[in-house]
Amino acid sequence: MLVWGALIYGTLQMNKVKVIDLITEMDIEKACDDLIAQFDCTFDLVIGIADGGTLIAETIAKKLNLPLLMVKRQRPLTNKKSRIRNVFKYMPRKLLNIIRVFENSFYQLSLKRKNRKDKSGEIQILTDNFSFLDSLPIKNVLLTDDAVDSGATILDVEKFFQSRHWNFKVAVITQTFNKPMINADYKVYDKTLIRFPWSSDCPNAKKV
Repeated sequence: MLVWGALIYGTLQMNKVKVIDLITEMDIEKACDDLIAQFDCTFDLVIGIADGGTLIAETIAKKLNLPLLMVKRQRPLTNKKSRIRNVFKYMPRKLLNIIRVFENSFYQLSLKRKNRKDKSGEIQILTDNFSFLDSLPIKNVLLTDDAVDSGATILDVEKFFQSRHWNFKVAVITQTFNKPMINADYKVYDKTLIRFPWSSDCPNAKKV
């Protein structure tokens, strides 16, 4: 029933949910500039969420001349899902767009059913030397990723650093869910699915 529901819902969403490509370095830089233009306060630190948020975080931190800390949220099925999606890159673009909308719809409905929450994941700090965190007067932190889906990743990262009592603002290129657990403070697109250079279904997908 859930699959049929997602199929029907996904079909209805095809006219509402956009699927676009942001493939070139110029595309990514412009999206980051559009984000920066929305900032309404100053920040002391940028935290980027790998892998999708790596280039976004690096670009914004460089433009704002801010220290950067990279983290990663690992879930049990992440690697398995990645292997399955590798076949997508060989499919026609129109079919890939349909699959993306269906996948997003299925994900939203599966979490909405019985008020289930997305599974938590382990947070790992990827930056080799992060001792600078204790030597800087950090108050406002910009948390960046390529997208907010359910919002579970953002909440896990904020919880991981909660003992530091930082003020977080969330900046993403797109917010894909209708009602995520947390809304981005800054976003370029809403209810838009984006194919980035590092997406598995992007031709010549890049690892970041």
